[in-house]
Amino acid sequence: QVKDVDGTVIRRAQQTAKTVLMVDSDKPQFEDIDVRKAFFMGINIDQQKQIAWNGLGYEEPALGSLNMYSFQDGYVDAYAEAGLKFDADGANKLLDDAGWAVGDDGIREKDGVKLSVTYPVFGSDPTQEALAKSLQAQQKEIGIDVTIDVRASSDFSDDFTSKNWDIVGLRFTDSDPFGPAWMSQLYGSDSGLNLSGTGSEEIDEKLASDVESQTDAESWTAAAMKLEPEILEETWGVIGLYSGPSIYAVKE
Repeated sequence: QVKDVDGTVIRRAQQTAKTVLMVDSDKPQFEDIDVRKAFFMGINIDQQKQIAWNGLGYEEPALGSLNMYSFQDGYVDAYAEAGLKFDADGANKLLDDAGWAVGDDGIREKDGVKLSVTYPVFGSDPTQEALAKSLQAQQKEIGIDVTIDVRASSDFSDDFTSKNWDIVGLRFTDSDPFGPAWMSQLYGSDSGLNLSGTGSEEIDEKLASDVESQTDAESWTAAAMKLEPEILEETWGVIGLYSGPSIYAVKE
């Protein structure tokens, strides 16, 4: 609307923030790590970005870590190293091998239970609704039934902490550039942020011995980026989708 106004410049930059999706491994549908991995492999993140940023003229590199951004020294694409990519065929094979058979309605079943999960959307933002419907359609392609449950924005805190969800989306902003300092908050077993239930004592010990024991930033970062793909391969509980833009219209 304003890009052609005389004397105006549009400035775009990647936010130091992350939109993430989390699954609850304590729910019977997501107990199996291969089902969780299949769910994440079934997400077309590029399509999610197109919906989220429609009309903004913005692009960014793939988000490959919850610890570091691609523009930071020492960054490694931990998701790629862990084997995460959009691969519906691969996701279908994982689910087949896990014993979830496709039913007549296209939804998978195992032991008489449907692979049906609830995804709450908080508030009435049309973009969030479109993103949820996109995810729902993507998961249907691999036989997972995602039920979208629209709830009041005021319900988010209580519903999130009580795990009144099977899948949940959230967004957080980093307050400083030292991502590895908060790695236990992201992947520790007692984290109040990662409620996927995929943490373990072994992961806690690795976080303490491999990362938190480091005494300089370079070693600290290297240790964090080495450990993150290992944690992902052991958990598949939470992934980041994208950061998103910060856009300003300013005078020349």
